[in-house]
Amino acid sequence: MGEKNYINLGGEKILIKTEMVNISKLKFYPDNPRILSKIKQNPEIKKDEKLIEEKLWDDDNTHKLCRSIEHHGGLINPIIVHDNYVLEGNTRLCCFRRLYAQNKEDKWKFIRCEVLLIKKLPKEKIDLLLGNEHIIGKIQWDTFEKGCWMTKMLKEDGYSIKKIEEIVGKSESWVKQQILAYEIMVKEKISDKNKFSHFVQMVSNDQIKQIQKKKDPKIKEKIIKAIKNEQFKTAQDIRKIPIIYEDEKTRKRLFEYGEPIDEIFHDLKSEHPTRGSPFIRIIEDLTQRASELTRKERAEIAEDQEQKDKIKKLACELKKLCSELKKEGLSKIDEKIRAIKILKIVGKAKEEDLKKLEKERGDLEKEEFLE
Repeated sequence: MGEKNYINLGGEKILIKTEMVNISKLKFYPDNPRILSKIKQNPEIKKDEKLIEEKLWDDDNTHKLCRSIEHHGGLINPIIVHDNYVLEGNTRLCCFRRLYAQNKEDKWKFIRCEVLLIKKLPKEKIDLLLGNEHIIGKIQWDTFEKGCWMTKMLKEDGYSIKKIEEIVGKSESWVKQQILAYEIMVKEKISDKNKFSHFVQMVSNDQIKQIQKKKDPKIKEKIIKAIKNEQFKTAQDIRKIPIIYEDEKTRKRLFEYGEPIDEIFHDLKSEHPTRGSPFIRIIEDLTQRASELTRKERAEIAEDQEQKDKIKKLACELKKLCSELKKEGLSKIDEKIRAIKILKIVGKAKEEDLKKLEKERGDLEKEEFLE
């Protein structure tokens, strides 16, 4: 008969039964994101179980899972089924079918299922289930599959961003970034799902947004071209773009000459060791954020003594740092002045060189840091 239990979906209790089901009676669920992303790239497979299975089997991760299932002699977690469709566990069904085709053993002919005992299951409930299993839960889809699924919910299923937030348990900005990254990949006809994280980094990076807004409206087009040209080894390399963009020479190497970003960044760091310093990036981000504070945020800080104290402490530390930097700068100029005076005596330096340094020192002396 099978063991009966309940699951909660959107506040509703749904009866489920755990039982062994013949794999021939089960069907892949085409809106499961793992399959959906493959269907979007190959629409002809949607109604063909065999083609869907072949596409799932093409994935190296499916082979790894299959070896694990065979090693353990079965499933650790059951698949979830409604009306013979495998809502969750399509890759495991693919593995069982392959193992049965190879061995013809009965233990691969039947698969352990949690069958939802409800006549009609609204799509929203299915999406809640999938989101809980694969985005909030332990079994993660890859980022490309998540992006594909959320884009379908927005563009085809008519869900609002707010509803998608509820389903996936993530923030509005996160949801929008995933959808935008997926749409760019589709528009640019980029099928390599490993590039998805590159595009998420691009659309979410505030410094790149500022470059696009204030300096270069076509910066994202250039980054997309560089991604296509394999100039980034990892998605994290996208974060180096704002640093490289500051220098005209390195900017040209990246966007005009098409050189790999890791080589460009290595050379830049050799010439300018402090360029791209994490501390300086924090300062830049903080400066930008402070300039964007709304009246409401400023008013809230003004009324909160603890927050004001934190800002005062930061200002104090920055004042100390600026004072130390000023002293260090003056000390270095004094060293240069002493060297120039010696060289001047032996005729290897000119009076104008000395005056230039003395002016530089005078200007630095007049500079006021957080006074």
